[in-house]
Amino acid sequence: MILAIYNCTWTPLTISFDWAMITDDEPYFRAIDFVVMTLYSIDIIVHFLTSYYNISTGDEIFKPSWIALKYLKGEFFVDFLSTFPWRFFMRDN
Repeated sequence: MILAIYNCTWTPLTISFDWAMITDDEPYFRAIDFVVMTLYSIDIIVHFLTSYYNISTGDEIFKPSWIALKYLKGEFFVDFLSTFPWRFFMRDN
């Protein structure tokens, strides 16, 4: 929940006012960004390993390829876009 609150406040401020460039020299902000990015990356890995229930049959699906396919077709794209460190790759330098 703390990560969600952090993302809901810090990300809009960073995008709107370009605060990310101001705080790049601050080691505390860089450490917090790194921790948040790491935890969300772990969340993506956990999604690939978590079983799900097939709603139509009521069966729990354990097969890794089916789990991965369902995740890739569903939430993966949004999770990837929100976790990818765009700021480090989109610098003007």
